[in-house]
Amino acid sequence: MQGLKLAYEEKIPQAYARYCCGHIYSNFQIQFPGLLLRNYFWEAAKSFDVIRHIEAMARIKAINVEDWKYLNKIPLSAWARLAFRAEIRCDQVTNNFTKSFSAWVWGA
Repeated sequence: MQGLKLAYEEKIPQAYARYCCGHIYSNFQIQFPGLLLRNYFWEAAKSFDVIRHIEAMARIKAINVEDWKYLNKIPLSAWARLAFRAEIRCDQVTNNFTKSFSAWVWGA
């Protein structure tokens, strides 16, 4: 993913990047397993308003500060619905298109 990000930053600097929360969660759960963390992660990712997002993140922090730090390293605008730019007109937090695109690019 990093190579793709660098490529579009170079060729299309005005592009807007968002990450698939399914992939973020997959990486997150390896380091920080647990059902409560899973639920709070998805609540934080899918919240439309700041208050619910902050509450979910506070719950994550209360369980494990390292989990909270891990998520805070990722730009909010790249994974949390509340921070998505309105002009993009898509509020999805997962993107299986990325897998299809990556498979196509690697095949080319």
